[in-house]
Amino acid sequence: MSIILKPEHEQLIQAQISKGKYSNADEVVSEALKLLEEREQRLEDLRQKIAVGTKQIQKGQVTEGETFFAKSQTYHDLDALAGTWSDAAAAEFLSAIADFSHVDKELWQ
Repeated sequence: MSIILKPEHEQLIQAQISKGKYSNADEVVSEALKLLEEREQRLEDLRQKIAVGTKQIQKGQVTEGETFFAKSQTYHDLDALAGTWSDAAAAEFLSAIADFSHVDKELWQ
């Protein structure tokens, strides 16, 4: 197969080769086609998920947005740094610091 590229596409290919990312035009085009295939697959997956969601809505199988977010907004972004506690360890900690919530008014007069 032979194709004719627009000048701007030829320039893009040459720029990628000049940067040293690819050895030749075939490698650039192969990568571009691979990315196109991945994009098409993601779109197809999304279309299928939308179809499933639409059927669930039609059947009344939905969760109110506020309820969904209330259940799903648990953040674990710092778990790797801080670790996680078991329920027993958390209860022990809260019990140990319970006295700290009491303010001695005489001390602060």
